[in-house]
Amino acid sequence: MCIDVVLGVIKGELPLSTLEEIGVHVTFREQSCEINTEVPIIVNPSASDVAHGLLTYLSNPDELAQWALFLMGASQIVDFEALESHPQGDALVSALWDASFEGRINEEAIKIAESLV
Repeated sequence: MCIDVVLGVIKGELPLSTLEEIGVHVTFREQSCEINTEVPIIVNPSASDVAHGLLTYLSNPDELAQWALFLMGASQIVDFEALESHPQGDALVSALWDASFEGRINEEAIKIAESLV
């Protein structure tokens, strides 16, 4: 269940606040995110999962930035091996960085994300 909740957040199907229900506490600072978890969780999202989340939040820059900050700071619960080994993985990771700092992603990243969902 915990893995399903984290994957739901990554895909943009569940709000970040849902993480509290499974003992994952997220604190946002200016350009960073701190995560504390009460239970050990490791989630392995696919490139498609991340692409789905990017597209879900695309029209809301503030939510996109916060969601991307969460993903970039979630290394203790999110293993990006599947994303990083995907042929479009570097472009998606770059899009996450752009989203976390700027609240937007470029057209090329949008096209890549659309091709993966």
